[in-house]
Amino acid sequence: MSEPTYNIHTLKAQVESITAQYLSDIEGYQADSMYQHLIDAVEESFLRTLLAHTQGNQKAAAEISGISRNTIRKKITKHNL
Repeated sequence: MSEPTYNIHTLKAQVESITAQYLSDIEGYQADSMYQHLIDAVEESFLRTLLAHTQGNQKAAAEISGISRNTIRKKITKHNL
């Protein structure tokens, strides 16, 4: 059985589109630490969706994401999930 393939280009296109819309929305405003805000928002959304997908199973979330279980726990605490 072969490994499934994923279209990373679709994900990149979606992130670019959302980022472009965000930049358009805040035009004229100074956004401090925009990069960190973006990374935090993506990370929190990813973890929330991943945990919903695994029904809160942190071990399964770690296996799917390729992140260690300890790191998953730290990020859950960081984002108050």
